[in-house]
Amino acid sequence: MSSGTKGILVAILVLCGFFGWRAWRGGNALAAWGSSWEKQVDQSEAQKKPQLVLFTADWCPACEDFESHVLSKKDVTAKLQEQFILTQIDLSDRAGPNNGIAATFGVKVIPTLVIVGPDGSRSDYLTGSVSEERLYDWIENRKMTKAK
Repeated sequence: MSSGTKGILVAILVLCGFFGWRAWRGGNALAAWGSSWEKQVDQSEAQKKPQLVLFTADWCPACEDFESHVLSKKDVTAKLQEQFILTQIDLSDRAGPNNGIAATFGVKVIPTLVIVGPDGSRSDYLTGSVSEERLYDWIENRKMTKAK
């Protein structure tokens, strides 16, 4: 086997190991988050409870960091579920149907969080990988405005 072939084989093994580790390394941090926009809107309206909407993608390093360091904590998820219908808008497929939802919200950066009231009102946005404390501070001090 030539050294070029060995190098390619090693690179393939490293990539397979990395992606296998990523898939294996633990539960899905967003398991509690619903992914059907229409269903989540209906649930929000029925329960008169706002949605916490997360725009994210599997190729986004900041999203991965936020999900693994903040949203993966059981106490964070429990606290968020008390207050909100948790909604995930997956933008992993750049040509996928969720991009229309992101465009409606004017999302330019991911991860982005927005609170959407049962009446359609929206909060300001929280963007980037933030700490648990920053997340709670944003939720507590949010300002809601009517959707246009």
